[in-house]
Amino acid sequence: MDVYVQITGLDSGKTCGVKALLDSGCSTCCIDTDYARAEKLDIQELPQPIVACNADNTKNISGRITHYIDLRMRIGPHVETHTFLLTCLGKARIFIGLDWLTEHNPKVDWQEQTMKFSRCPERVRATPASPKEESTQHTTTSHESEHRGGSLENGSRIHVPRCHTIYCTISTVVSTR
Repeated sequence: MDVYVQITGLDSGKTCGVKALLDSGCSTCCIDTDYARAEKLDIQELPQPIVACNADNTKNISGRITHYIDLRMRIGPHVETHTFLLTCLGKARIFIGLDWLTEHNPKVDWQEQTMKFSRCPERVRATPASPKEESTQHTTTSHESEHRGGSLENGSRIHVPRCHTIYCTISTVVSTR
């Protein structure tokens, strides 16, 4: 399911609106390398490279993952800081991976294409984006495209995963694997 997200660089403050794919087949949240560079986002080098494999266990065209970005991500009124690994995602820009889906455990209605934030972790529920957005009970649709202001105030950062291989569902339509 595609969802509209707003991402903001922590250092630059640059904000972009982009469609993201909820992808439980991807181990962790990822952002397309070319997209991140084109948007001049705050790219940082990993202390140790990570192997990137496609869902069929073939190596991803971009090889090892060597960089990441900490971004403020907004989905509807839900705002938090999260780490995204840079890799080649084909036609996609962002994959919201299993790490995020497991942590937040959103209620997803696949037929209606909606997602409800009712089970977010305490660290997110404790820091609303603004006083008007204190409810964690929010439904966002895959077609939602409104922009709202706000920021994550606690400044917490998510650590880069300590795994050695990241698995992602890369579109088989892309022939440049």
